[in-house]
Amino acid sequence: MNRTDRGETRRWLEGVKRALLDAGYKDTLLQIRKLGQVFGLVRDVSKCWQYHVRGFEDGHLESEFEISRHYLEHPDTSRPATAELRKILDERGIPYSWEGQLEARGMEITPPANISALT
Repeated sequence: MNRTDRGETRRWLEGVKRALLDAGYKDTLLQIRKLGQVFGLVRDVSKCWQYHVRGFEDGHLESEFEISRHYLEHPDTSRPATAELRKILDERGIPYSWEGQLEARGMEITPPANISALT
């Protein structure tokens, strides 16, 4: 969501972050921060899978579904998670606009045949 007023964008992003925290996401320090990133949150889906959402100062959001950072395969398993993010925004009544195509909802994602724990 691109907004022209910086104060409005900041308030909108704070509302998005609050909604995500209420939905079980947590702040994470262990991440690669991207240029303009305001927040990065993560939520465990299972022992193996996590959702990640990043908010940026220009008001756009990025969301992905990937193997937990506790596994070596973490950087190579990212998949879009836009449908999940939209569901949270819709449930909380947070307005947004969308650019591009959405991935199919309800896709089946299974862990790789072999994953290597970092522990």
